[in-house]
Amino acid sequence: SSLAATFLCDCVARIPGNARFDRRIEFVNIFEELWGRGGLRFAQAMFMINMMAQTVSSIVANAQVMDSLIVYLNPAGASYAVAFYPSLKFVSWYPPKSEAVAHGGTAPACHSKTPEPFHYEHPH
Repeated sequence: SSLAATFLCDCVARIPGNARFDRRIEFVNIFEELWGRGGLRFAQAMFMINMMAQTVSSIVANAQVMDSLIVYLNPAGASYAVAFYPSLKFVSWYPPKSEAVAHGGTAPACHSKTPEPFHYEHPH
């Protein structure tokens, strides 16, 4: 990442009139200088898609950590959710006792053979 930052700084310095970093040049402005307005719009779109993907993955990771904490702290060793589809109902999930670290196992529950605790199976 330090090499990428060095190349980014070099690219910003090579923009005309910015050899001493006198202008305010941001990440997407580099694309505008090199490839015009189309490059700017493409870079902005890709940047926003990247940020959205990172945000969603962070939310999922934090939700999994909270779910594991609930299982660990709950005396019943379960986690709970509200299912909205196909019908509204309250569901619970218990990790496999032989694999749950919180209950004396040796491997975390996320390494179980069924990694989807609230998996929905469509009725046939």
